[in-house]
Amino acid sequence: MLLRFVDPVDPEQPFEGEGVYDPAVPFVVRITIPSPCGRTHVTYTYDREFLRRGLSGPVGLGEVLAGPAADPHYTALTFAARTSRQMTLLVQYDDLADFLAQTYECAPADTEWDIDLLVARLLKRTDS
Repeated sequence: MLLRFVDPVDPEQPFEGEGVYDPAVPFVVRITIPSPCGRTHVTYTYDREFLRRGLSGPVGLGEVLAGPAADPHYTALTFAARTSRQMTLLVQYDDLADFLAQTYECAPADTEWDIDLLVARLLKRTDS
């Protein structure tokens, strides 16, 4: 699905990215954007619940953050790579909300894997 972005450093130059979802991996969404040089693309992989929560409030720790932007028409996605500076992009709120709604239609939240439960069960099996 098409997602519209702006760079808060240069808001007059909007650009498009793509939201990609595979129901076979229901808890993951990918967002692909053009690289700064424009010759390649960069893909970020997110927990879709993380992005859903970021629509209404700040979420994340460390290198990846999401949350409402100062302009309510946008959601801010912040990436802080260990070796480079922090980068914040603004995605159109409605685009991201519509994309996430479509993913939940394909695979409702209760069809996602509970990783913590899965790990606990696997550890219990090895203890037996």
